[in-house]
Amino acid sequence: MITRSKVQGMVVGGAIGDAAGKPVETWTPEKIFEVHPEGVCVGKYLPPIGHKWFKEEDHPPGTTTDDTQLGLAVMRGFIDGHQQAALMNSFEEYHHDIAAKHVEAFEETTDGWGNTTREAVRNICNGSRWITAGSKLNFGGTGNGVPMKISPFAAWYASPQARIFDPNDLYFNQQVVRHSAMTHFTDISAQAALVHTHAVYHCLFSGVDHYTNESLLDLIADQVWEWGEEKSRDSGMYYEMNSLRKHPTEEGDSLEDRMIWLFQNRSRINKVEQDEIRERFGKGTCYVLDSLPFSYAYFLKCPFTPQSIFDVIEAGGDTDTNAKLVGEMVGALNGIEAFLDKDWKWTCDGLGQFQELMDAADLFCDTFGIDD
Repeated sequence: MITRSKVQGMVVGGAIGDAAGKPVETWTPEKIFEVHPEGVCVGKYLPPIGHKWFKEEDHPPGTTTDDTQLGLAVMRGFIDGHQQAALMNSFEEYHHDIAAKHVEAFEETTDGWGNTTREAVRNICNGSRWITAGSKLNFGGTGNGVPMKISPFAAWYASPQARIFDPNDLYFNQQVVRHSAMTHFTDISAQAALVHTHAVYHCLFSGVDHYTNESLLDLIADQVWEWGEEKSRDSGMYYEMNSLRKHPTEEGDSLEDRMIWLFQNRSRINKVEQDEIRERFGKGTCYVLDSLPFSYAYFLKCPFTPQSIFDVIEAGGDTDTNAKLVGEMVGALNGIEAFLDKDWKWTCDGLGQFQELMDAADLFCDTFGIDD
């Protein structure tokens, strides 16, 4: 059952992964350990030494990236839009406010934003309706721009207040696809957003004593195959998957094909070495067909403690986003207490936005009737 602690854990856990992965983003494991011989899990956040984009003086240890910035934009859009959405019995009001919060974030800073997100939100700033902003781009986005910010949708769907809309999976999935299309008008971005939303939702509802990797993999299978391009055809979704821009992939390469490896190796996932995971999933790059199964592999290896966050960082690649995906799942499953344990409390103490994130999570819980 969803609780305040789980929402706090989801929000803070994602930011912990973001902040811890930020200093070594795009690096290989070899470079990570060359610069940081003791690794990244050393009881404190690291500075971005020699980082490609972040200067040490501007990005002190414990600061986050656009992943957290845009995740908060989505969460605050839900909060601001709820009164009108409930009054009108229309999810559209949430979309309007979520788009408005993206505009506010754009005006604050676009540091770290991908081209797809930046140009789509620029279209909104210039007067485009949010629903058409992404479709106006000549490119549609193939990276993590939607999964990295989508978790508030899962928390909304798990909340008591969501029941006033009498939602079901079809209705809810339609809203996730619409949000994805706002910035990323591609089938793979929408499908990845759906999978990750339901993965976080599952963690929010699962008790630690009853969670199993099998149950999560079953849910991932349902979402990957149920809402893949072919099976969503004629489903009545606002944007059917086949109406989005189809990302060209090689034969036999899709999110379904990538995820199959997780099912085939579920019984030995704890023993799979880093090199095998990196080789299987393109070294954990920001390409969403790499990053999503790559991140899930590390969560499945260690779902009950924050250690999985640091293991996925030390595997290299899109470290901030991969760790954010893992961190919010760890937090959603285990609650904020996982990060307040004496061995991990430093992750909260050193996180620059900790209180802001807790306040946002608490306001979300107050707004949507999520109790302790």
